[in-house]
Amino acid sequence: MRKTSLAASLLLAGLLAGSAQAADSGIYFGGSLGAVYSGLGDDFKNRLSSGFGSASLSEDKRDGAFRALLGYRFNGNFALEGSWGDYGKVDGKANTTLPLSRIATERETTALMLDLVGALPLGERFDLTGKIGAAFWNVETQTTTVLPVSSIASTGKRDQSGVAPHIGVGFQYRVSDTARATFDIEQFRAGKNGDTGRSTVTTVLAGFKINF
Repeated sequence: MRKTSLAASLLLAGLLAGSAQAADSGIYFGGSLGAVYSGLGDDFKNRLSSGFGSASLSEDKRDGAFRALLGYRFNGNFALEGSWGDYGKVDGKANTTLPLSRIATERETTALMLDLVGALPLGERFDLTGKIGAAFWNVETQTTTVLPVSSIASTGKRDQSGVAPHIGVGFQYRVSDTARATFDIEQFRAGKNGDTGRSTVTTVLAGFKINF
């Protein structure tokens, strides 16, 4: 995968770079906000199309996301980072004819990340960054089915957890010796085949990091 190779290359470049300064080491914290693009997963759509005579499905795949993080920077080019993020909700609605029904699904994703982060200096203050690690995800799915003819409604909930590779690329701007502004594009997959369905979660996040 090209994105995985790019993230790994940036991480390796950070490890091999020799320009790190002692002031760049130590514990830091941070946070970020942005947008997430996800989906309900193919399994949901496949079951819907095969289990009913006909169906129309609409999805809202975009939402907001936020993340809090804590890391340890070994030098200016290499860090170990843990974070927790809320990656928003996606909604889906379907109308079926056999039987006549309305189906509404809501899927919420959160994840705990553990990453190796590399930084490659592009100048006096800018760094190109890459990360590679693991996403310990949790997906909560709620589906409500309404049968208008009989006025029957039912709601089902599912809660799943798992782990998947997590990759990201971005850049950071060193505002001062202790503060950095960041921009990241990241991706992981959440959900399980045969149940809630797997979906790729792509985030675009802007944030900050501050040394203790």
